[in-house]
Amino acid sequence: DPVAQATEEQIEALLSGERAYLGAVREYLLRPPTHVEDMVLDIVLEKLPAIREWVAPWLNPPPWAARWL
Repeated sequence: DPVAQATEEQIEALLSGERAYLGAVREYLLRPPTHVEDMVLDIVLEKLPAIREWVAPWLNPPPWAARWL
């Protein structure tokens, strides 16, 4: 489906690079989801499993961040 492919490419582009809003997205994804959010995340991951790869680099703390014990 060309529309789905275009949408997937657009989402990947929005989640890559240095974008000012990624900090807010990162904080949202790192906090425990509510029941409703958990259901939405399940649907998103089912329909677009590649999103895990796109967000993985910025969900982990950067190498220069202090280590919390």
